[in-house]
Amino acid sequence: MGPLTFDISTARNKRVLSIPSIEAHNVLARTSTRDFAAPQEFLEHIDIGPELVVSADQVHADGICIVSEKDAGGAQKRSCDALITNSPNVALIIRTADCIPLFILEPAKRIIGLVHIGWRGAVKRIAAKVIGKMCSNFAISASECIIAVGPSIKKDCYEVDKAVVLPLEREFRDHWKYLTKKDDDHWLFDLEKLCIDQMVEAGAKESNIRRSIHCTHCEGDLFFSYRREGERAKRLFSVILMRE
Repeated sequence: MGPLTFDISTARNKRVLSIPSIEAHNVLARTSTRDFAAPQEFLEHIDIGPELVVSADQVHADGICIVSEKDAGGAQKRSCDALITNSPNVALIIRTADCIPLFILEPAKRIIGLVHIGWRGAVKRIAAKVIGKMCSNFAISASECIIAVGPSIKKDCYEVDKAVVLPLEREFRDHWKYLTKKDDDHWLFDLEKLCIDQMVEAGAKESNIRRSIHCTHCEGDLFFSYRREGERAKRLFSVILMRE
């Protein structure tokens, strides 16, 4: 596992992040910045038409939807937090503002996934479940997947209380690995490490996982952050699409 430096490109005075380790396989993998206020604006900027898009409703759970070209272009969002497809020219999109956007590619059989992960989804082990579903439905090996953990809130900025710690304690025997105590009622939580460990347990190779160096909370010039901005925070948009 190594750090992932997103390529940051600027066109028409708007910054976009791309993932070289995935884009090398003729797959578009992008995350917006605070230069974009709406998904339509971002999609137009990266030349993706609305007729190609499938989006998730994101209910902070562990729902996973396998989609195809017949699902693209509709206004209705899929009721899930993870999207998977083996169809080219289908753009999967999620929105985040401190949660993790997780990009997955199996390059040989050309399967892609995009996952929204907050602490509730992590407690439900959604990262491992997506890997498992991709393997069982498409007969692939988890060890062949290329994975990128996109920009999210890092441990040093992610302060939580017992509302988060108690569910972690109930679900994970080794929950202490992901927490650093600040005081009697507050801890710093490493959401990223928890998700990476789940994927490795599901069979992914740690050497195939790249994690973003960016913290959405720290880098206010580049990212929106719910923890920093509260209810007024807008959202970042992450997209993955296989080209033919």
